Amino acid sequence: MASFYKAEFSFVDFKFQSFEFIAPEKDSVTLGVGFKSTGVFASKDRNYALTIEAKVMDDSAKEDIFVKAKMTATFNFEKTMALTEIPDYFFTNSIAIVFPYLRAFISNLALQANWEPMIIPILNLSQMAKSLKENTTEAEH
Repeated sequence: MASFYKAEFSFVDFKFQSFEFIAPEKDSVTLGVGFKSTGVFASKDRNYALTIEAKVMDDSAKEDIFVKAKMTATFNFEKTMALTEIPDYFFTNSIAIVFPYLRAFISNLALQANWEPMIIPILNLSQMAKSLKENTTEAEH
């Protein structure tokens, strides 16, 4: 039988700092998505703030951006640790935990503007983990 261990972190909350919707000029477009993720770790408070900036664009014309959204999610670690001690699986899992909220927000934003929902496909987010780890800084005390 497999053994399971409690994760060293928990998801606290998320908030959207900014968003922008620009209606597509065409009725039907193939959506492309771009992401930038950064993190700030406050070891004293055992908190990690994950910020994701997303852009939804016309896949054939990358300059045609329809949605820009910036969100921050907060995670809390069970024990005090240094930035270098954050387990690698955190970077992959934290993005995977937050992604459904971002995806739903963008879809609902378009729907509330009386457009077809912009359905972002389910993505393999593991490639974003390395970038997040590299773009994580320690909070100044």
